[in-house]
Amino acid sequence: MMRKLLLLASFVLVGFGAFAQDTISTLPTFVNNNGSSAVSFEVVATSAIKITGISNLYNTGTTSTDIWVKPGAINGSQTLVVSTATGWSTHQTGVTVAGNGSSPVFLQNMNPIYVAAGDTIGIVITGGMRYYTATSAPTTTF
Repeated sequence: MMRKLLLLASFVLVGFGAFAQDTISTLPTFVNNNGSSAVSFEVVATSAIKITGISNLYNTGTTSTDIWVKPGAINGSQTLVVSTATGWSTHQTGVTVAGNGSSPVFLQNMNPIYVAAGDTIGIVITGGMRYYTATSAPTTTF
């Protein structure tokens, strides 16, 4: 149940910048401050995209986050275990975040994530963060 809530929350907390596309950002009404140390989400690209920014609600102060990626779908009933042994790769470590504890902020100096047309990728961001539990997450097609 918690994994599903994390996945659901990640869809609504993450803003994407897509190459040659508009910025996508969704923030619905949710219950806040229920705490965690990672958020996972899945991106299904109908055309080739370049993710240039991710935002999330981080605790107050300057901290760092790691970004992990995994080809293929990550949604489902299995427990999400993020490690190289389960097919995950470290995309970037030590990304600086200036959290404010009250609203989402973008990761600073994030390396782009490229997703080819028709591909699906799982993404996990870690660090001193807060998250929201959403009752529903819209699917955004671009």
